[in-house]
Amino acid sequence: MWTERIGSKFMLGGAAQFGKKILAISRDLLFPVFCISCRTEGEWLCQPCLEKLQLEIKPQVFQHPYLSKVIALADYKNETVARLIHLLKYEYVEEIGEIFEKLIEEFIRQNAEIILNGRPSAIIPIPLHKKRYLERGFNQAEILAESWGRHLGVPILKNVLIRSRQTKTQVGLNGIERRSNLRGAFTLRQPLVNIDRVILVDDVFTTGSTMEEAARVLRSNGIKEVWGEVIARES
Repeated sequence: MWTERIGSKFMLGGAAQFGKKILAISRDLLFPVFCISCRTEGEWLCQPCLEKLQLEIKPQVFQHPYLSKVIALADYKNETVARLIHLLKYEYVEEIGEIFEKLIEEFIRQNAEIILNGRPSAIIPIPLHKKRYLERGFNQAEILAESWGRHLGVPILKNVLIRSRQTKTQVGLNGIERRSNLRGAFTLRQPLVNIDRVILVDDVFTTGSTMEEAARVLRSNGIKEVWGEVIARES
């Protein structure tokens, strides 16, 4: 029922985004969905274009301060990946999470040894501040974390790491400004017992300041090793 969909979409949404979300749902109900790559009607990314994307993307594995390794499934320069992220993050199309889950599943199938070498104890999504969460209605990092958790068989810990201080948008800030903006933004609500290796999940890795600060908090609270997993690296 469309009324049920509206209820699920708006229960946590803030008034400031109400009109945008009404328009988004009206779009879905009144207008057909077209593949963002080839414009075939029916899906946001049709099966042939999904298979093509799986061949195009080149996962990257690299290190960063406080992070033993970071895994990015794709480069943000890939136009299809960038458009999918924008749809999920800024246009509130939660169904895009299903497309990313297929990419995550295929990556794990082909590269299980990269991830499971030193099995992680838990997965933690990068949190949003409560106000931002209410505006958006969901946390895209949680959607992605659930996909990683399902296919790795690793538990997801939500609301353990919280965004205790609201920060201004990172868009337009350089690396130094981003780190300064995020310093002290995360807090661990409770000790993580019997957990020594954690995966942090987010959508995009730009300068790494967000993951770096979250990892710093985890490491300072006794976590021995922190990895990062993202959909795309923006370089």
